[in-house]
Amino acid sequence: MRNITMKVTVKLALALAVSLALLASGAPTWAAAKNTNSEKVAKILKPAQEALQQKKYADAVKEFQAALQIMPGDKAATAALDQAEA
Repeated sequence: MRNITMKVTVKLALALAVSLALLASGAPTWAAAKNTNSEKVAKILKPAQEALQQKKYADAVKEFQAALQIMPGDKAATAALDQAEA
């Protein structure tokens, strides 16, 4: 029984060590990807937001719809599209 407990403990410790190593190495990459994604989203939404500010609602609707084709389900684009359509 003690031998089984020892094997399980060693496996859990190894799994924890690997998980922590992966988490530590992936954190900067994930943060960089998140920032890059935010920049892409802002770039895609910029023409639509400009059209909305200029009260060119038909153009804004088209731009937001195009943005949603690129990033389906985006909450900000969906909310802005609803505003442009109102």
